[in-house]
Amino acid sequence: MPMHGKYKNPQYGLRVPAELMSKLKYIAAYNGRSANKEIERLIMRHVAAWEKERGEVPTPEPPSPPDGRETQY
Repeated sequence: MPMHGKYKNPQYGLRVPAELMSKLKYIAAYNGRSANKEIERLIMRHVAAWEKERGEVPTPEPPSPPDGRETQY
């Protein structure tokens, strides 16, 4: 997978109401995590629950362009 700037993982801009974000940051700090890590943990738990109920979510590799370059997402 290609690098995304200085980050090794893809980034996603998330729009959240200010009050909800404040609450998330409070919970994250209480748990000793950043808001980003708290969101990541919540997503991981959600995916695990989904897969437990419905089976593994497929994650196919994206097709490569014909010229062999890696696709930028």
